[in-house]
Amino acid sequence: MKGRAGVVISRIPPDVLRKKFKLEKTPILWLTKIEGKNTVHPHRLEFLLHTLVNFMKKNSDPKIIFFDGFEYLVLENGFIPVFRFLTALKDYAIMNNTIVVIPIREEIFDTRELSILKREFGELKP
Repeated sequence: MKGRAGVVISRIPPDVLRKKFKLEKTPILWLTKIEGKNTVHPHRLEFLLHTLVNFMKKNSDPKIIFFDGFEYLVLENGFIPVFRFLTALKDYAIMNNTIVVIPIREEIFDTRELSILKREFGELKP
C-alpha cells in the first residue's frame, strides 16, 4: 500500500521475493529452519513478535505487515500458540497505525479454527 513502510514475512526466500515483486527496500524476513541473515526460525514466535513490534514502534508513520506463512507456523507450533501470537500482533498493530495482511488457505483449517480466525480478524475476499 502506497505511503506505508512495510515488512514481509514469508516462506519464500528474500532474493526470490525481491526479484519477483521489485521489493528493493522492503525488509523481508524468511520463515525457515536454516540460520542466516534475515531468517526467523518458525518456533521463535516471541522473537518474531518482538521484531515486528520494534518495526511498528520505529516511528508514528503508517505501516503494513504482509504475513505469508501462517499455515507453516501452525504446522510447526499448533493452532493455539500461533493464534495467540497473531492476536498479540493485531493488538500492537491497532496501537501503532499498522495494517496486517495474512492470506490463508481456508481448506487447511477445520470449521472451528476458521470460525475463530474470521471472528477475530475479519475476512477479505479477492
